[in-house]
Amino acid sequence: MTGGATRVPPGLLATVVVLGALLAAYVAAGVFAHPIADDFDSASSARQSGFATAWRQQYLTWNGRYSLNALALAVPLGTPSLTAYRAALALMAVAFVAALYAFLAALAGGTFGRVETLAATLTLSVLFLSQMPALGQAFYWYTGAVTYQAPLVLALLHLACVIRYCRTGSGWTLAAACALLVAAIGFNEVTMLMLGVLYAVLLAWSLSARLEHRASFGLLLAVSIVAGAIVVLSPGNAARAAMYPARHQLVRSLGMTLLQTLRFVGDWVSNGPLLLASAAFLPMAGAFARVIDPRRARACVWLSIAGLALVVPIAVFPPYWAQGILGQHRTVNVAWCAFVLLWFLALGFWAAFRPPLQAVARSLRAPLLALLLVSLACTRNSYGLGLDIIGGRFAAYDREMQQREAALRACHDARAPVCALPPIHTRPASFFVLDISADPRDWVNLAYANYFGVGEVRLAPAGSP
Repeated sequence: MTGGATRVPPGLLATVVVLGALLAAYVAAGVFAHPIADDFDSASSARQSGFATAWRQQYLTWNGRYSLNALALAVPLGTPSLTAYRAALALMAVAFVAALYAFLAALAGGTFGRVETLAATLTLSVLFLSQMPALGQAFYWYTGAVTYQAPLVLALLHLACVIRYCRTGSGWTLAAACALLVAAIGFNEVTMLMLGVLYAVLLAWSLSARLEHRASFGLLLAVSIVAGAIVVLSPGNAARAAMYPARHQLVRSLGMTLLQTLRFVGDWVSNGPLLLASAAFLPMAGAFARVIDPRRARACVWLSIAGLALVVPIAVFPPYWAQGILGQHRTVNVAWCAFVLLWFLALGFWAAFRPPLQAVARSLRAPLLALLLVSLACTRNSYGLGLDIIGGRFAAYDREMQQREAALRACHDARAPVCALPPIHTRPASFFVLDISADPRDWVNLAYANYFGVGEVRLAPAGSP
């Protein structure tokens, strides 16, 4: 059955409504977001040098992320109003959900109805957001969102095009897949490595098993290598690497990568909402039997499991190798997204030919869905989001930041040589906040000073009004 002909299971529409409400709460929290640090730095560079010149300077002196630099420099901060800034964050969140729907619809190949596909999309989206390691760095901060969320949107659309090309053989679909691949790789090295490894594995498998589309996988791998070279070999990467004296320590990088892999993978495989979502998904696993050759199901399971073991090392080894530190968990957010997708692929391929297991899960579907919704609403990031809303931290943070921005504009208008600002007292758990310091040469202070056009920004002494 396809599309509207599929019977919607009881309670699924209610599940969609609850999941939609949870997702809406995450998006709505963005109305309290404010630009910080890198946002101001990018806006200043584009305003002072012009977009094209600033983009070239970034590539030559800071990094080779050609797609990222274009979007980062386009940060919507042209007016005192933050409507455009917040709208951009909401747009990226909605685009992720839409891209995930397109990917799942392509993967299912018409096996699931629209409501089932939407329910799966919303479940994975809320699971991703509620359990991700660093929500604020990827969702409520423009620079973080364009660095790691935007490429996820492009990668999902790219994979949807690849799947459709494998089914239809359309040259236009393959061309779109190549264009999206080039764009996605230009955002960060983690996405670049994951896509490159994916096509290296698919090419090796297709050659050994004499599968169709071997030439296409070879083409996509070649495109990945060329686009990745543009990133890795940029002059800016060499200049940036020189700032980290602890870089290129192989033994330490491997050791820390192993520890972080054990840490995150161990946490994820025991994650309550993920396990509940897995159990609720089992009744749908039979659909995989209709979209894959049974002779290849075992290989798909093992390839998916291998991917589960590789996503964290791919995400954390590059920072340790290039900088000596992980520094932040924005890269692990990407690994978490890939982990979730690979987890359900492996589960689907494994359970597709096990009807008794599906039948048991089907008999428990209602309580499993209820427990899943409660867990998604009450754990980790959802819990923090609820506390930020109920405790008034979002509103208090918004007031503080409005007062800070007004003070900076007042310093600019008065041509004050020094603008002393109080620290940020309210820090919502859901947001990523980088505050200024007492050192006017601190890069965060300089970002504020350059954007607002004041001579010097520093932290006001304790007890000052």
